[in-house]
Amino acid sequence: MKAEELMLVRSIQAALARSPGASLEKKDVTSSNLAGPRLAAVDKVSLQTLEAEELMLVRSIQASLARSPASLEKKAMVPFGRGILQGLEDLKRSLAGKGPTSSGPLPPREELSWLGPSCGSPCQGCPQQDISLPSEDAEPKVLLELQALVKQQLEKGEERAANHEQQIFVAREAMVHEQEELQRRQHRCKELEMEIALQKRDLQHSKEWQSWQQERHSADLRHQAEVLELKYEASALAEQEAWQQMDVLFQTAQRRQVEHLKEREMQDLAASFEAERFLATELRTQTRQDSAKLKQLRELTARLAGRELEILALEGAVEAQRAAEERRARTAEELRSSERQQREAQEASQQEAAACQRVEEASREALQAEAAQAEVRAAEAARFRQALCAEEASYHAECRHLAECAEALRRSEEREATKATTMAAEATEHRAREEALEQRIQDLQRLVDTRAEKPEPEKPPEPRSDSSDYFASAEDELDRLLEKEIRQLGIGCLKGNVLTRTGPKKYKLGEQKVFMQLADGGVTVRVGGGYVPLVHWVRELAAPGDKGSDDPFQALDATSPFAAV
Repeated sequence: MKAEELMLVRSIQAALARSPGASLEKKDVTSSNLAGPRLAAVDKVSLQTLEAEELMLVRSIQASLARSPASLEKKAMVPFGRGILQGLEDLKRSLAGKGPTSSGPLPPREELSWLGPSCGSPCQGCPQQDISLPSEDAEPKVLLELQALVKQQLEKGEERAANHEQQIFVAREAMVHEQEELQRRQHRCKELEMEIALQKRDLQHSKEWQSWQQERHSADLRHQAEVLELKYEASALAEQEAWQQMDVLFQTAQRRQVEHLKEREMQDLAASFEAERFLATELRTQTRQDSAKLKQLRELTARLAGRELEILALEGAVEAQRAAEERRARTAEELRSSERQQREAQEASQQEAAACQRVEEASREALQAEAAQAEVRAAEAARFRQALCAEEASYHAECRHLAECAEALRRSEEREATKATTMAAEATEHRAREEALEQRIQDLQRLVDTRAEKPEPEKPPEPRSDSSDYFASAEDELDRLLEKEIRQLGIGCLKGNVLTRTGPKKYKLGEQKVFMQLADGGVTVRVGGGYVPLVHWVRELAAPGDKGSDDPFQALDATSPFAAV
């Protein structure tokens, strides 16, 4: 009996060890099996294995209890699984009340048939060997140990079942979270698909808008090209008429210029003749004056020669006076010697001394008078010499002046000759220019005749009333009002410039950025630090041809046959 109980305990331990969730109901296992792909470990094969092990455990317990001497009631083994502990308690109470007997009769096999078809037979999983039964005293102790072991195993099984249920609950929560995340991602994917569809639709609309804008821009460009072509044709006609008028005016101006040049040549010739006549008269007058001055110079030279003779005479008189003074000195010396002699014979010659004294006084007075006359003559000679030097200097100055006048006259004659040569060359060149101009006029006349023979070109069609230099490309009020004002100003108000819209209140005129805004019900343009009305801004615009050589009218002027005239 003890051996069978030990085998029963071991089989229970082995079954619990192999199947920690054996006490769970089949419904729980099936629900856990259906929990999702994360719980695929509990499949159909493991469920069948667990049921087989549980059946083997039940049969082994039934066999061991059937071999025990105690009489068991049917209701003692009815509960199993979670009620096995209560069944063991009832079994213990029945054994303790009656007491085990080794010789007691066993219950019949029919009474134990509810335990199973293999009741009383050895367990299929137990080894077939002889087991010695324990004594009757040891049966309660073994039952207690068995009860403790069963409790312990049941507690472990319940803990494992709780853990397994917790894992199943966590797995279910994770599965729920994953399903929510999957639903959220699916919703996000749907939103992204909708956004992609919207973006594709917007892209298609933008492509259609861009194509429409390009078509409209190309239409505007074609319209502007047509307008420019019409302007070009009109300007060509106007230029042709202007060139014809200019040709007539040019011919008239050439005739007037030729007549004026002839008149100027005649006036220049008359003026040159008058100037030559005046210069000849002046030269004759100057020559007469020079001859008169030469006569005066000769007279002055003769007078100077007479003065020089007088000076020489005065110098001779001065020399005679000096000789007289020397004689007087000698006489004085003689007188002094005679005085010495007279002192010796003073008394005898007093009368003779008085006479000599009178003679000496008279001679002294005469010498003083001659000296005064000599001084006067010397002063007159000095004055005459000074006048002669001044007249000689004036004569030399007049001679130099006459030489300068003669040189100036020679130079003027040379200039007149050069001028006459230049005028002759200019007259020859003028005649050649007149011949070239006459030839050019004849060529132009032939060209005009040939053009007059051609049929008149058809007049260009009038521009449409709905034409404008700018068309609104946006729906804002500023752009519409800008188109309206430019349409009112007329075609060509932008002077060939192209105005395009780049953004709100932002435009571009060629390569120049332009900022506009609404003010007082009209369009204003920013110029410098302030805003001016559109009309004033348009008046100050410059044509794009003024900045380069791309202007067709400028190219036409360059290729015109009258450009070199």
